[in-house]
Amino acid sequence: MADVSAGSNAGGQERAGDGRQAGVADQPPGGVLMPAGQEGSGRAVNKSMLSGWKGIPALALLGFLLLGIGVYMAIERYVPARSFEGRSEDLYWSVAQMQLELEKARADLLRLKAGEVPESQVQFRLAVANSRFLDFVTPSKMQEMLSRVDGFKGTASLLQDFFEDENILHPSVRSAQQNIDRIDSIRPSLAEFAVQARVAEVSSRDARNKDLRHNQQLVASLWFALGGICMVIFVLLYRYQGARRDAAARQQLLEQERAAHKATVNAELDRTTFLATLSHEIRSPLQTMQVCVELIEPDIDPAGKAAKAVGRLKTCMAHLMTQVRDIMDISAIKNMQFRLHIGDVDVAATLNEVIDVHRAQLDGKGLGLHVRLGELPETVKLDGDRLRQIVGNLLTNAIRYTDHGTVTVEAGVDSADGRNILDIRVIDTGIGVPEEFQSRIFQPFFQGHARRVGSSGLGLAVVKELVSLLGGELELKSVVGVGSEFIVRLPIVVPDQPPGPERSVLVVDDDKNIREPFSDCLQMNGYAVSTASSVAEACQKLQQASFNVVLLDMQLGNESGYSVAEALKRSVRHRGVKIIAMTAYPEEYADPRAAWFAARLEKPFDISRLRAVLGRALESPSGPGHAG
Repeated sequence: MADVSAGSNAGGQERAGDGRQAGVADQPPGGVLMPAGQEGSGRAVNKSMLSGWKGIPALALLGFLLLGIGVYMAIERYVPARSFEGRSEDLYWSVAQMQLELEKARADLLRLKAGEVPESQVQFRLAVANSRFLDFVTPSKMQEMLSRVDGFKGTASLLQDFFEDENILHPSVRSAQQNIDRIDSIRPSLAEFAVQARVAEVSSRDARNKDLRHNQQLVASLWFALGGICMVIFVLLYRYQGARRDAAARQQLLEQERAAHKATVNAELDRTTFLATLSHEIRSPLQTMQVCVELIEPDIDPAGKAAKAVGRLKTCMAHLMTQVRDIMDISAIKNMQFRLHIGDVDVAATLNEVIDVHRAQLDGKGLGLHVRLGELPETVKLDGDRLRQIVGNLLTNAIRYTDHGTVTVEAGVDSADGRNILDIRVIDTGIGVPEEFQSRIFQPFFQGHARRVGSSGLGLAVVKELVSLLGGELELKSVVGVGSEFIVRLPIVVPDQPPGPERSVLVVDDDKNIREPFSDCLQMNGYAVSTASSVAEACQKLQQASFNVVLLDMQLGNESGYSVAEALKRSVRHRGVKIIAMTAYPEEYADPRAAWFAARLEKPFDISRLRAVLGRALESPSGPGHAG
């Protein structure tokens, strides 16, 4: 059964839609909007008109109607109505816009060639130019007028070939010059077509002005029908009153929608502020508690009551950290502030690490565990933290909703079609997911009828979002009463293998309650450790000795850890030093200098996580990487 709570996701999922609707709602959809102060007077005028109309004799009313119909038919016959949609003035504008967008695309291609802009910006610019090309091929008044301009077929054919070119659809640095040449080859033809469009536009305007003068003469001959025109005016006034009523009703609906949208936005802001405060205020104390518990655990009698208490404390802390992490991740993803950190990951070791963390839960429920790991690369390019989170959430979900039987973890690599796909499956013999819930269980906070203790409804939502961010796919197969199978497919890149490790570490953190436990735990694991509490002390330690790794906190009182990183970057002596950054404020990593770090950790994290990151950093060659 999935980690899922009924209906509470609707508001979060519809917020983006509310924002788009509100943007449209700012422009009334038509009609004449009456100022609020005039609404009552408008109703009074309308009632007065209606009461006046009731006093007109039926015969006179019929005469006015017949006269109006006669004038209308005369105007229809002698003064054909002209639609101003698709006016010829738009001919040159459409071609000029195409020229302008192609020139902008050419400029971006030149900057792409020079390495000044990313490929995505050029692709966006070419897509905008392609949207202008729709005027040439999409059936419309504008396309019909353009098709009458000399040179249309040749120009449209050139542009169509241009926009269907694979190098234009997917521009790259290698194809930049070729794309520039293609644009240069089109420019003369497009310029000539623009001239022809301008000529056609002027000719069309002259012809229309001539027709307009002719029509004015015809209208002058219809003055004898003034009585009928008056009748038409009365009818239009009546319709105008109806339009005002409709507009007032629409305006009221728009105001209600704006109020609802404002309330939604305020609620979202309050939620985001609360979650940010939760992250900043809880992460650092949790880190201190986590390290201290792991530090005192070896000195406790395994058979005593204290050992059981420490075990319960670790379990509760792990659960709390998971909840905080899931809440923060969902918030970051929904606010588009989430960042992936791709680095070298040992998939087999990572999976075994996650499985080992969950063995106590499996044993506590008497569940069997089957692990089937196929042939896996020694390292792959992936976000290791997010891989742990995905598998950990799926295992937690499987254990929570399985009372008897087994939980199975399978992993392998599928190299079909020239791509490497990491295939991970978590299979349980639990209660299963009803078919009507299978399309909803990945929504945040949604839970089904079989909610279990400890479930927040976020675990599977986080899995789905992370898999999507990693470019993968998530599939669920489930039968009620039989069990569930969650299948994760992630694209991976297999890198070259790194050389062996070194063992000296400098820990830089202004918080003594974090710095000293880290030092003690790392020394217990065979590392030579020095510590520093400020930028100045860290620089002094770096002048006195050489280190293989610097474990660097990003907030050092009023100073920044980036100051230490810059000193290391400038130093020839410490060129090979790996920097592992840590912070309770993930937004610190938005700085471009974060690319210098061999790994990035977000507090709180446990010592086993730090050991794994240190091991990978020491084994990897010099250069930045990402541990998450």
